[in-house]
Amino acid sequence: MARPDGSPIDLVFVVGARRSGTNFLQRVLASHPLVVAVPSESYLFSHGLAPLVERFHHGAVSSLVTGAVYIDRRQLIAAVRTFADGIFTGLAAGIDPSATTIVERTPDHVRHLDLIGEVYPDAPVLHIIRDGRDVVRSLLGQTWGPESAGDAVDEWRSAVEAGRASAAGLARYREVRYEALLHDPVAQARDLFDWMGMPAGDDVLRRVAAEAGVSFNADPDAPAVAKGGPGGGLDAEQLAVVLERAGSLLRELGYAPTEPTAPVSATATEPSRPRRRWRWRRAEPAAMGQRELMPLIEQVNDVAQRAIDVIGRGQYRDLGPMMDGRARVRVIGPSGVFEERGDAGRQRLFAELAGDDALRLGRQVRGDVHPGVPVATVVFAFDVDGRIEQRVLVLTVYGGRIGEIAWYRPRAG
Repeated sequence: MARPDGSPIDLVFVVGARRSGTNFLQRVLASHPLVVAVPSESYLFSHGLAPLVERFHHGAVSSLVTGAVYIDRRQLIAAVRTFADGIFTGLAAGIDPSATTIVERTPDHVRHLDLIGEVYPDAPVLHIIRDGRDVVRSLLGQTWGPESAGDAVDEWRSAVEAGRASAAGLARYREVRYEALLHDPVAQARDLFDWMGMPAGDDVLRRVAAEAGVSFNADPDAPAVAKGGPGGGLDAEQLAVVLERAGSLLRELGYAPTEPTAPVSATATEPSRPRRRWRWRRAEPAAMGQRELMPLIEQVNDVAQRAIDVIGRGQYRDLGPMMDGRARVRVIGPSGVFEERGDAGRQRLFAELAGDDALRLGRQVRGDVHPGVPVATVVFAFDVDGRIEQRVLVLTVYGGRIGEIAWYRPRAG
C-alpha cells in the first residue's frame, strides 16, 4: 500500500460492535508475514486522542473559549499523526521489525471514524458486521456485558449505524460480514489483501487457513455460532425486543428479521476447541475475588513449573503433550522472529531449545516464575563460561494446556 502522508508504516483499522468478530478479523489479517497486530485493544482514539482533540478550537486566535486553546486544524492533525505514527511504528518494530503493516483493533473506534479518517486518510478501515441477534446473545453471555437485551441491541445498532454514517467521509472504507469470513476465511482474506494492495500467495493463504482454524475469544459455553432466536440463545421476549428496536436495520443489512439464521451460511460453525475451565476475559481477573483467582493462578503456575522442569532436564519434546494441538509458537532471537502453529511450530521450538548453548552448556543461576491468569512469564539467567545469558519463556495456559508459547533469546552482550 502507498503511504501518501509519509507514515513509516501502513495502518489498517478494524472496527465494529463488540462481539462482532473484530478479534477474528485481526488475527486473519495478521496471518500475513508482513502484518503484525496491535496487542489487544488500544482505545487510543476513543479514550486518548478524541478527548485531547476536543481541548482545542479553531476559531479566532484570541477567542475566549473555556477549556480549549486555539490551534490551526491542519497543524493539530499533523501533530496527532506524528504522535500516533511514533506509537504504531514503535509497536511494529518491537513485535517484528520486518513488518510493513500493523492492524489496530478497537471495537469502540467505530464511533470515532471521522477523526481516524482525518488523521489517517490513507489507512484502510474494515468495519466488520455480524447479525445483531447473535451479537446480543453473545453480549448477554459476558460477565462484563449489558444486563438486558434492550441495552445490548442498542449498543449493536448504534455501533453499526455510526460506522456506516462515517463511511462517506472515508477514502478507504469496507464492510466485512462476520458470517462470510467465518464461512470461507481464505476467500475473504484473499479479497481483502487484494483490496489493500498486499501480495497474498498460497503460503499466505495457508497461514490464514491455519489461523482461522483456531478458536479464540469465543463463547466457551457456546463455541458454535448460536443463532439469536428461540432455541438459539435468546428467548421469545428477548428476540421480540431485538426485532422491535433493530428489525429495520437487520432487514437493511440482509439479515431476515423473522428468521434467526445467518445470511451466508446457516450451518457454519466456529472452529471448536476444548472447553476451558474458566473464561479468558481481560476484565474478569480484576473482578474475581481472591478465593476464585488463586486456583487459576495455581493451575497456570503448575503448568509453568512442569515446563521449566522439562526444559531443565533437556527433554524438550516432552513439552509436546503439554501443548494444545494448534498451539502458537514464537521464537524471538538475534536471527529474527519465527511464528507458527501446530507441529511445525513445535518442531522449530524443540530445535531452538536443543541448539541453545545457554541450555546445553550453561549453569542456571536464576529462574523466576511470574504466574498470572492466563499468562506465566519465566525469566532465566545462565552462566556460560563466566558470561551471563538471559532467556525468557512466556506461556499462555488454557484449561491446563499450553495454548501459546514464546521463547526469547536476547542478543548477547
